[in-house]
Amino acid sequence: MAAAVAVTVLIANPAEALYVPPMMIAVGMGTILGGTVVGALVALAGVVAVLVLHGLDATGAYLGVVLLVAAGLADRVAGGLSKGNTRADDSLALLSVLIAALHRVAETPGVRDADATLPGLLRESAGEGILVWRTTHGEPEAVAGASHLEDADAVAEVVRQVAADGVEIDEVRGRRGRRRHLTAVPIFDRGDVVAVFTAYRPVPLAARERRIVQEFTATLGHVLTKLHEERAGDLVLQFVQHHDSAVGTAPMSQALLELLLPELGVWGGTVMRYQGGRFVSEALAGDLQEGLTRRLEAGMPYGEGVVWEGYRLGEALFIDDYRQHPGASSELAAYGVRAAAVVPTDPAPGSSTVVVLFHNAPRHWLASERAMVIDLVSVLRASVTQRRSEARVTEVARLQRDLLATPVDEMYQRLVEAAVRLVPDTERASLLVKGDDDAFHFAAAVGYDLEALSPLTFTNEAMRAWYGEADEGWFQGAPRVLRTTESVSVAERSSLSQPAVAATRAADVDAIVANLCLPVVYRDATVAVLNLDALQDPDAFRPSAMAVAAGLAPFVGFLLHESDVRRQLAAAAHTDVLTGLANRRAFNEEVDRDIRRATRYGEPLALLVLDLTGFKRINDRFGHDAGDAALRDVAKALRSASRGGDRLYRWGGDEFAVLLAHADAEAAHAAALRMAGEIGEIATPAGAMSVNIGVALVPADGTDLDELVRVADTRMFRAKASGQALVESESEA
Repeated sequence: MAAAVAVTVLIANPAEALYVPPMMIAVGMGTILGGTVVGALVALAGVVAVLVLHGLDATGAYLGVVLLVAAGLADRVAGGLSKGNTRADDSLALLSVLIAALHRVAETPGVRDADATLPGLLRESAGEGILVWRTTHGEPEAVAGASHLEDADAVAEVVRQVAADGVEIDEVRGRRGRRRHLTAVPIFDRGDVVAVFTAYRPVPLAARERRIVQEFTATLGHVLTKLHEERAGDLVLQFVQHHDSAVGTAPMSQALLELLLPELGVWGGTVMRYQGGRFVSEALAGDLQEGLTRRLEAGMPYGEGVVWEGYRLGEALFIDDYRQHPGASSELAAYGVRAAAVVPTDPAPGSSTVVVLFHNAPRHWLASERAMVIDLVSVLRASVTQRRSEARVTEVARLQRDLLATPVDEMYQRLVEAAVRLVPDTERASLLVKGDDDAFHFAAAVGYDLEALSPLTFTNEAMRAWYGEADEGWFQGAPRVLRTTESVSVAERSSLSQPAVAATRAADVDAIVANLCLPVVYRDATVAVLNLDALQDPDAFRPSAMAVAAGLAPFVGFLLHESDVRRQLAAAAHTDVLTGLANRRAFNEEVDRDIRRATRYGEPLALLVLDLTGFKRINDRFGHDAGDAALRDVAKALRSASRGGDRLYRWGGDEFAVLLAHADAEAAHAAALRMAGEIGEIATPAGAMSVNIGVALVPADGTDLDELVRVADTRMFRAKASGQALVESESEA
């Protein structure tokens, strides 16, 4: 600039070259000190020197004006250079601080450590107007010097808006006549605003500074996402290591909660398992109220609370404000639940296990938190599936070992109880076994009155109508599910197969909302039918439950075959070899049970005691072969005169007994006369056969077996004494 002034003077007036050096000095010093008071004084001194040396003529004035103009230009150029250098230094300092901050965050071992590091990130030479605010949960929190920030409340309000909208804000704010520039930039982690960067300074961010901040916020978001992923991986590894040493599913569920709760900073949690139409807590953790703990341990009935919503949808639910959710339980809200996460272990409707997390204040569930929970729950699902499969194999093996040494009737019952435990969604169950009469009879039940079911029989055609599917499924043992929500309800299907209204009452079909019917096939024959019932959830018995049931079928078929062999052996021990009728041992074991059932349900029952007349004469005169033939003919006559549900017994020698179900006095006497008539038609070498019969009724004559036998014997002897087949009343006797 000084050289330019000198050249200008020489061109204008070469004679004034004498004055060039002081002019150059004045202008040069003014340039060096441009923008300062000292620079202005130096330039003014140069002007005065020129005027003194030259005088106050026109030439001197001209040179003074030139010098002042040159000094002014120098001042502007120098000031611009100074400010440019200052801005460059500021940008470089900001860039250095932000890069250092990124390095420090990236080097932290985890997200929680990074969060702890944030308060010191921008304190190093960035100035108190540069801040990072956490916005993950609750109110925005400045992590670097907010307490010393001018207009901190106003800046926090802008941060709230940026956190809510996810959009950068750049504005000018004024206070007490001072203008300040605010820039707020969101920091994202998987789409969530987890922090906000703010610059609140007297001057706005320059273009290069804005680019630096934008790159910093984007990079910091990527770093936080990476740290969250690494942390989730660490938690999965810890859980897998615990899985190797855990015994059963409950310890694994407990371990999951103990990992998640401190990581998320939530109040408490539970892992709930479907059991008998309720979701019952399998594991609990956290600082839950005592009342809430008891409630979860007691279980959530069908349809109550968001756990059932997750069960029906098969999707994770993350609820920020529990009290505003339409499926929330008012009882749980009263216990302090304000936010909740519900994550089924199976990503499909009907998951038998659901993980539930609670918090005592509304909270926003971040995408990184949701991903972490879902990842850990998926590992729990794999672990639980493995353990339950192992448990099923172990239980089946133990059943096979134990049941083969168990009495047949008890074996049936234990088999049904095992099916209830092993097949998800099952609340009640029953087993029908095919008998020698080619009909199906109830052999065991859980949740039903077996004594009320025992008299019921079903033909093969009736059971096929109940199954309702194609023949291929019936003969291959394919499970069938029937729901009340379908076109044909459980009760309607049942009416096609059940023999009477009494059967409908005993089976309580109106209470069944879903039924899984499993034909049990052994060696190409359907030997039994296992019915599994749900009373709460009409969507029960989804594919996973059907797969478990289908896996049980071959095992059940084998056991039933073995039990049939044992039953045949037991029947031989309870059968009279000569007549094929049940023997006295069978009478003692069976009749007492039937008397108890009839007494309990107020049903009539009749006991007939029969004694042949003149049988000893046949043996004595014509030999035992003739006597044996006569006994076989008597058994044939009794079968001919009896109904399908009557039970026939040979007590021994020439004594027989008959048990008549649902028979009152009139029906019992009619049956006795019918049997006496059939026996009277038997021809023997000694002439026609005859019989004396005594009748005892339940409950008119008693409810005790010994008492009934005594009454029937007494009446039989009275009939013998009177020479009649039977006596119908005391007066007649």
